[in-house]
Amino acid sequence: MTASGGTKVLQLQEVTTPTLHGPHDVLVRLNAAGVNPATTKLRNKGTYLPDQPPPILGCDGIGVGKTVGRALRGGAPDDAVWYCCGGPAVIIPNMPW
Repeated sequence: MTASGGTKVLQLQEVTTPTLHGPHDVLVRLNAAGVNPATTKLRNKGTYLPDQPPPILGCDGIGVGKTVGRALRGGAPDDAVWYCCGGPAVIIPNMPW
């Protein structure tokens, strides 16, 4: 998303791989993302941080943890991860994918 508006502002773009900023962060290889009302409102009205790089929409998702912060106990790379914006990520060890 490079501007606010309808669905035409959505663009497929290559982005650099993010890095973890804190010991409680998880980098997730996304398998599926949900589109909820918050995502649609951000797309239509813009984001809270207009000076930041273009936002990547998707408040809910499931995937595989690629990097797990050192403070997260019980999680390891390649564990399944479910997350939602405004809530914690849930790491599911030994999920048979």
